[in-house]
Amino acid sequence: MPPRLTDTEAYDLLFNAREALGDQEAETVRANTALTTARRALAMLQFALLQASEENTDHVEGVIDQPATSPEPPQR
Repeated sequence: MPPRLTDTEAYDLLFNAREALGDQEAETVRANTALTTARRALAMLQFALLQASEENTDHVEGVIDQPATSPEPPQR
């Protein structure tokens, strides 16, 4: 099983996903709407993860249906 990601690694993945979408407009309104929404959602998740990490809380602001606490890492 691969190792779990740190907060920084998760943030970097969100950042890279946002960067991969670029800033180019789409040909259709529906595609443009989807891309704009994805860009905003990824940016919001980046900020929320950073904020939760700085506050040392498992609550990521703006995310619905979060577990009460994060699962404990498996014992080695």
